[in-house]
Amino acid sequence: VYLASGTGFADALSGAPAAANGVAPRSLPAQDGQDAPVLLTRTDRIPADTLKAIEDLGASKVVILGGEAAVSAKVAGELEAEGLDVARVAGTDRYETSANVATMFGNNVDTLYVASGEDRAFADALTGGALAGAQDAPVLLTRPDKADAVTKEAVAALNPKRVVVLGGPAAVSDAVYAELGGTERLAGSDRYGTSAAVAAQFD
Repeated sequence: VYLASGTGFADALSGAPAAANGVAPRSLPAQDGQDAPVLLTRTDRIPADTLKAIEDLGASKVVILGGEAAVSAKVAGELEAEGLDVARVAGTDRYETSANVATMFGNNVDTLYVASGEDRAFADALTGGALAGAQDAPVLLTRPDKADAVTKEAVAALNPKRVVVLGGPAAVSDAVYAELGGTERLAGSDRYGTSAAVAAQFD
């Protein structure tokens, strides 16, 4: 299972396509590539319902998404005490975490989806995550007005054939689109139009 903070959206959004495709860190033993759920936790303790879900699913491995400010070392310790193999994918902020999650997909991916990582603009990554998961593709979060070095490095490492930006220029600027090698946008006049444009890709 994949475990992310339930009080911040970014790490769960980055991790959902990875979970859907069973993409995990090399540090976990006996990876099987099976699709997996994303569960939510409090920062400093595992809710009883989350722990029960892990037990009911018969999970043996947990991938924690995000740093200790999102999911504490105490939570990781509680999972290990339950006999689970635990790995963490994290960075100094949500953008580095997203880059590290995305690069678990390896190099030469067919399609990379890019979305704003800002709190006010979560909707595009939310609707795009289902499409990315269905296509075995990562979702990479970026700042709207500039691409961090780690974000550009992730794009280079993934070497995608297509870079699809989710949302219009207010969400991800034209400058960032160009910096990250954008090949197309899926966008509408607002988040609802963008979600409709994303949904149309399932036809």
